[in-house]
Amino acid sequence: EIRLSLVGSEMCIRDRYCPICFRYMIKILVTFLFLLSPYCLSDEVTVVTEFVPPMQILNADKSLTGVCIELVEAIFQQTNLSHNFQVLPWPRAINKAKNNINTLIMSMIRNEEREKQFIWIGKLIQFEPDIMVLKSREDISIDNIEQLKAYKVGIARGDYGEKYLKGLGFEEGKNLHVTVKHTHMWKMLYRERIDAVFTNNLTSRDEILIAGLSPNSVKKVFFFKDIAKELYLAANIDTDPAIILELKAAYQAIKNNGTYERILNKWGVISS
Repeated sequence: EIRLSLVGSEMCIRDRYCPICFRYMIKILVTFLFLLSPYCLSDEVTVVTEFVPPMQILNADKSLTGVCIELVEAIFQQTNLSHNFQVLPWPRAINKAKNNINTLIMSMIRNEEREKQFIWIGKLIQFEPDIMVLKSREDISIDNIEQLKAYKVGIARGDYGEKYLKGLGFEEGKNLHVTVKHTHMWKMLYRERIDAVFTNNLTSRDEILIAGLSPNSVKKVFFFKDIAKELYLAANIDTDPAIILELKAAYQAIKNNGTYERILNKWGVISS
């Protein structure tokens, strides 16, 4: 039998098995597979995130739940892709998503700086700071900040809203009442010791329930559009294009079939 092998730049013709040629061909094959590996060796997708209730909640048994976790799970259920979640400190999560292909990150604020650093699969939820009052207060109607200043607004000390409202001209002891905890703020509202609370569409329901009150007794009367933030599912910029197409199609599917809205409603999150 004549065997033909390429060794260096020479053609080697031998009439028997050549160990040196065989090893060289194996090296070429391994190198070729390595070059193809980013897109061919695995469809496993890693999703990195951080612990931020109610979007991502880490249970006592280390399992994950939360509105964004359920949305992403619903997306993957529409695909043939396998996936795993990793909960990391946010700086590490961003670094991992930037430097590892086939890696997704949630829930990411989309801004000009990040726009070209990631591929954006779809918006999960929107973080909307707002003002809530008791439904029984039919006399309260707010169309702008100046109108809001006519009422006593509750805020938890240290909340981002405290600095924001003070920057708008609200004064503590006058039209701004600062409480130690969010639960205190809600109890004061329900007892009508304050007129309104500065809160948001994601955490207000849980805060009210923790305070032992009913979320059905309040309504939103004003929305701070200028500080609202959209939170996205995004992917590493070099992720397999086929995976991106499959995920985008799956995202659109859960929007179209009602799954998206059902999950938001389950968690008491109002979509915009």
